[in-house]
Amino acid sequence: MDARLGYIDEAVKDHVEYTKVLNDPKLNNPFGRIDNLEKLFEIVTYAASKTTYQQFQQAKGVLCGAVNTRDSMLQDPHIVQGNYLTEVKHPHMGRQRQPTSPVLFSQTKTSIRRAASLLDEDRDIVLEMLSKK
Repeated sequence: MDARLGYIDEAVKDHVEYTKVLNDPKLNNPFGRIDNLEKLFEIVTYAASKTTYQQFQQAKGVLCGAVNTRDSMLQDPHIVQGNYLTEVKHPHMGRQRQPTSPVLFSQTKTSIRRAASLLDEDRDIVLEMLSKK
């Protein structure tokens, strides 16, 4: 069995739809899975859609992360406790929290220089820069 599919097996193994993969002779071995990727993808996608984020997190070998909305990101305990947010003063919206750089480099420092732009706020600057090229 392909190790990556084995990890997914671990996360969705109890789902009733996924038992079709385990019981189908065309899908319960690596070569059968490769030959029937479309069917396998359909079943695994459905089973995964019924599997909670916590089940994926707890499954051995599954690398996953949450896909947050802006509001859920601002309240996610991992993000809040990990100091991944910074407060900035926006000229039109007041104090706002926004994400910091998700990556830290040893020789290149990152920083938030200003608040995020509003829609079309920088249009004139961008158009002027493009017209000079």
